[in-house]
Amino acid sequence: MPKGRARKLIPKYIRPYAITACFPDTSNYVLDLPPELKARRVHPRFHVSLLQRHEPNNDTVFPSREALSYYDVGTDDTIEWMVDEIIGHEWNRATSRFHVRWTLGDHTWEPYEHCRDLAAIDDYCRLMGTGKQWMLHEDELVRHSRTWHEDGCVGARGEVRPEDVIVAAFVQLRLIGSKATDVFYSRSSGSSPPYSPDVSMERDLHDFNSALDEWFETWQDQLRQCSQAGGFHSAFIQFFQSHVRLFLNSFGLNLSSTESRSASNPEAVRQCYNSACANLQIISDFDKLHVLQYCQESITVMTAYAAIVLLKLLRAPNVMSQLNEGAVEQIHRIINNAADAYQHAGHVTGSEIDSAAYHSRFLRHRTACRPCSPRVCFIP
Repeated sequence: MPKGRARKLIPKYIRPYAITACFPDTSNYVLDLPPELKARRVHPRFHVSLLQRHEPNNDTVFPSREALSYYDVGTDDTIEWMVDEIIGHEWNRATSRFHVRWTLGDHTWEPYEHCRDLAAIDDYCRLMGTGKQWMLHEDELVRHSRTWHEDGCVGARGEVRPEDVIVAAFVQLRLIGSKATDVFYSRSSGSSPPYSPDVSMERDLHDFNSALDEWFETWQDQLRQCSQAGGFHSAFIQFFQSHVRLFLNSFGLNLSSTESRSASNPEAVRQCYNSACANLQIISDFDKLHVLQYCQESITVMTAYAAIVLLKLLRAPNVMSQLNEGAVEQIHRIINNAADAYQHAGHVTGSEIDSAAYHSRFLRHRTACRPCSPRVCFIP
């Protein structure tokens, strides 16, 4: 057996091997061993006491118990195993360990020094909400995202596929969002100088909004060059751009603060209002294109976020004065239209309890209590 492996963890029997010769007088059998065992100088002749008759699994009586892989005694001990996922961590005074699941199914606890360069540690930190806010692992796609859709993936006729354009565009959008998130979180956490005058926040918002505008124009132009691109692809990148714009500008709203010195930034209010409305209106476009029922749950979460931000704008005293006169009715109409789109998507799937139908009821419940006046909105 390979060196360095605990004997108690080594299986008692490995694989079924064919018998090539038998010696009844001595109860010995010769097996057809694979090259990896022969390379370890394992003699093919065994006494019957060391062998066990192979009984194949009865899949009818014991389903899903067939061994998909056997103990590999031929693997070189110097070969590195691949990390499948990090599923936990623990602190031991000043050090930390991570619970690693390997591709072969083994579980081990590894110190941080062994894990800090793994892509799995970035994924784990994103799920736990620790470390940097974006934790985007830098690989070939990230480093060459501006031209990845042209250099790496082309269609059958040598054309750039719109799906590849969207993947590259999303990487660029993620980089813009990560940079902005780092700036805003650093300000709020005190790790960088806070915003003393409002001009600092306004300048940052202007820079990131300009970057989002440039991003949209660039990748819309890339989609126009794709003969296979359609209205859905354009609406798709506009939807995610609007969501990122809504999230970043929400840092300038200060909806939880009632102090005058923390009044919402007017540009942030305008951008959040327009972006949230655009997101919910695009949902109706998705329904007309018959793709809403196939959208992932992330789309549902983003529409819920847009609806809640709009309703929060209505109930914030320091924001109401910055909205137009018909904002209340427009917000309720847009949210109800999005609810109609999700309700139609739920009917298409044939289930009233699926996520689309449930989300339709959620959106309607947000606007179930109509405002008493066009300038006041009560949120249940």
